[in-house]
Amino acid sequence: MQPPELLITFFECLISGSKTVSGKRSRRIKSLADDSIFAVTNGLFKPAKHLLLGMYLKSATGKREVLNVVNRYGQCISYTTAEEIETELTFNASEPSRMLPDGMHRRSDLHTGVAFDNFDLFTDGYEEDDIVPPKRRRRTYEIINDTMKPYHKQTKMLTESMLGLEDQRRALIPDSLQTARKLDFIWMASLTMEVPNTPMWTGWNSLSTPKDSLPQQRVLYLPQINAFPTRADVVMETMQRSLRIADECDQQYISVTYDLAIAKIALSIQAAERPRFNKLFIQLGAFHIQLSFFKAVGKFIAESGGPYILTESGVLAEGPLNGYFT
Repeated sequence: MQPPELLITFFECLISGSKTVSGKRSRRIKSLADDSIFAVTNGLFKPAKHLLLGMYLKSATGKREVLNVVNRYGQCISYTTAEEIETELTFNASEPSRMLPDGMHRRSDLHTGVAFDNFDLFTDGYEEDDIVPPKRRRRTYEIINDTMKPYHKQTKMLTESMLGLEDQRRALIPDSLQTARKLDFIWMASLTMEVPNTPMWTGWNSLSTPKDSLPQQRVLYLPQINAFPTRADVVMETMQRSLRIADECDQQYISVTYDLAIAKIALSIQAAERPRFNKLFIQLGAFHIQLSFFKAVGKFIAESGGPYILTESGVLAEGPLNGYFT
């Protein structure tokens, strides 16, 4: 544990007074603060100094008497406590490595999902068409992931695992659809009648959802992969990590969210490596689903005559309209 700032300030005033605290005095002040915490709590709270000094004396001397004598003066932990810490460290080192970050519960009754996206961290990129690359020196150390195995298989998109259009399960209407339609109708009616303080669609659904029925979610970050996200071996690594997270959480399936460019490669690998990644439910993010929907709508109405009327009448320009449809 760390000593409180007020305790540090007290020892600074006691030792240095109004003088500037040097590095040597700062170490002494920190040591006195740790000693006071250890003495007042009778060893219940163990500051970093007492833990590190006790572990060092045990490894350097290996004698019980040395640690016990120093412990009696309140300068380090006892020999028994040092052995307990070494035992716990040994058990933690022998356990298989965990993929879940600290703070995430490993329980099968909680739904855990993962999402992978391209995240540029302290990088200066340039397009391939640029003739001269940037000449700035690299100021960050790039970690090479030696555990990532190359993936050389030729993959392609397969649709046989998708549900057919004539399948009867596509006609099943969930019970929540009727409730959603009623809420949407009430929202549109409220906007039409100009009801005061009517929020937009997202806020409206947030108000209509009982807050007690939604459990608190935890959003944590996985270790970063320092490589291009659209490489096949990188996508393969993300899928393997997702499987490990599903196994650690004891889940039968797990949802994995990608953007469009990465999802196409992930679906190809999933089809080529079947049934290895059948536990993964690969899906797009909400933004890419919306873009795909706009593109599908644009294909339907592109040749309907409506775009021609809008552009010829001068309501819309041809360029923005084509960009919206495609």
